[in-house]
Amino acid sequence: MEIWLTWCFIYARLSKREPLMFDTDFLKVFLPIWYRVAITVTLAVLVVVSSILHVGGDHPFNLLSLTAVVASTTPTTFLATYWVTSTYEKKTASQREEQRQLFRTFLDSQSTAIIVQNDDFSWHYMSYAYMAQTGIASMEDAKNPLNGFWEERDELTVLKDRENLRNLRTGVLDELPQPLVFKKNTGDRLYFRVQSKWIENPNGKGRLLLTNLENVTDLINYQQRIESQATNLKKQSEELEKANEKLRESNNLINQQKSELVIQAYTDPLTGLWNRLALKNHLKFEDDLERGQDFAIYLLNIDHFKSVNDTYPHRVGDALLMAVAQTLRDLSQKGATPLRFGGGEFLVIAPWRDVEAVREFGGTLRHAVGDTHIQFEGKLVSRTSSVGIAKLSRSKSLDVSLSLAELALSEAKSLGGNRSIVADEAFQLEMETRGAFVTELEVEAGLLAHEFKYYVQPIYNTERKEFEGFETLIRWIKPDGSVIPPSMFLVVFNKVFFRPEFQDIRTRMRNDVLINISRYPNTYVSWNYELDQFSSDDFTEQFITQANETESIYGTKTIVEISERAVFGNIHFGEVERNLQKVRDAGFLIALDDFGTENSNFHRLMRFPIDIIKLDKSLIDDCEISETARSTVLALSMLAKRVKIKVIGEGIESERQSIVLNKAGVTSQQGYLHAKPMDPHILVAQDVENMH
Repeated sequence: MEIWLTWCFIYARLSKREPLMFDTDFLKVFLPIWYRVAITVTLAVLVVVSSILHVGGDHPFNLLSLTAVVASTTPTTFLATYWVTSTYEKKTASQREEQRQLFRTFLDSQSTAIIVQNDDFSWHYMSYAYMAQTGIASMEDAKNPLNGFWEERDELTVLKDRENLRNLRTGVLDELPQPLVFKKNTGDRLYFRVQSKWIENPNGKGRLLLTNLENVTDLINYQQRIESQATNLKKQSEELEKANEKLRESNNLINQQKSELVIQAYTDPLTGLWNRLALKNHLKFEDDLERGQDFAIYLLNIDHFKSVNDTYPHRVGDALLMAVAQTLRDLSQKGATPLRFGGGEFLVIAPWRDVEAVREFGGTLRHAVGDTHIQFEGKLVSRTSSVGIAKLSRSKSLDVSLSLAELALSEAKSLGGNRSIVADEAFQLEMETRGAFVTELEVEAGLLAHEFKYYVQPIYNTERKEFEGFETLIRWIKPDGSVIPPSMFLVVFNKVFFRPEFQDIRTRMRNDVLINISRYPNTYVSWNYELDQFSSDDFTEQFITQANETESIYGTKTIVEISERAVFGNIHFGEVERNLQKVRDAGFLIALDDFGTENSNFHRLMRFPIDIIKLDKSLIDDCEISETARSTVLALSMLAKRVKIKVIGEGIESERQSIVLNKAGVTSQQGYLHAKPMDPHILVAQDVENMH
């Protein structure tokens, strides 16, 4: 009966699906040690009490009754205890297995490799990602880290890392400073960034070491490639640096030689001062954008310097020029720059202060030059000077300022010399009233009134003793007979003269020249043009057409003479070069004027199709007093012959100059010695040979 009641009680409890024990958390703490004893005692007491109540009687607690109750209830009690504890253990084991599966599923879902170790660092679990990346099929295949797949992991290192991990608190992340290297069975190497932390063991006591291994193999390989490339680049850089060092040495030598050549090109060989070429190309006074302040330019000319060379040996004139140059140096210590323009002409550029200060300094220059003298055979040789002064402002071009200074110098010379004149506003106004400046309207009116006329200056061949050609020069002759110098109107004239509306006037003026020159067979006529005119295709085609017509009519060969003046403007050199080649292909020769005075001439000589070069007058003048100039003329002549370019000497005024040129092989000469510019009608009316 007691057994039956006990089973009924248990069944009733189970049928209601009520728990047979306390809360699982409570049991988790207390039952691991005492759960079997506690359940057994509890069930035993329950059965004993139930049996006593069931037996009843006057003496339910007698020895016999108690023995009977115990004997009858003991099996039931043990059976119930076994059933309850077994059920709990199975349920607990199932929950733990479920937790393990969830934990493993979570680990396997991660893209990075994960391994789990027990608190004694034995293997607990490794994720699918870890096995897939390393090629390890199971934990049984994994080797001990001390002698396994991990490279550069000796026993001391592993033990040290484990000791550090043992002291790591649960939940705290630890990361190895360097990636670990894993060598696969295939021989490939993997690099892992390793992070570890301890977590509570979800299956029971103790901790688990959760290690995340991020595969950084691609990054490491990339870094290694970069390092390898960096090493190669460093090696190449070192080799390149050695080559660069040699190149620098060569460049230094070249620059040194170039500097010497620049100094020679930009320095007057006699006085050592900067020359005219340096003014525009080296000192950068031509470039308005690079000029940061206003300057005063003092154009100085030694009065009657030619008389020194006529009276004394040329070395005396050279000595006087060198003495004047030294005087200008001494006066130009404070920010001024002296230059020699050629012959007895010098230029001093100094910062602009005010008109009175500039006028005072001009007088100082003039007096200092007048006090400069040299001795020859016991005699003192000196000359006075005239100075033309103009302002070179930020907004004014160098050419305009030089023209004003030249005008002021010309005025000073015309007044007897030994004076200085500032081209201030009053001076410019006076010059304008005297016709020194012209406008486009004035040029237009002059063309319509037939005030402009072509003069011709013959080019004499000293070998054949005859004129070989003629250069046309424009002249403006006013109704009163006064002649305006070309330097005062030529720039404006070229802007107006080639306009379409003046086509008929151009044709008439040219025909007037050609009719008279055609009387001299086998000669040529050179016409002056601005270089930038040939940047126009229309102008070029029109020129070729008209030149062909005139040659077919008059039989005189046409030469295009390029004016040096336009080189410093805004010129499309590519178009000019192409159009000049068209002119040359059409059968016309091209002459380069003023050769030997500007650096750009050498550039154009190489770039443009040039047939003739005309040596500048300043270079010819120096031939009388300078051995360097004579050597230069000889060298230029030899160079021209080598490249099959004809050479013409300009500005020949003395027999000595002509002799020097003949010795240099320059037999085509132009200048007052042979013939002055003249009206082409006079050329026909007079005996040219007798004129020469």
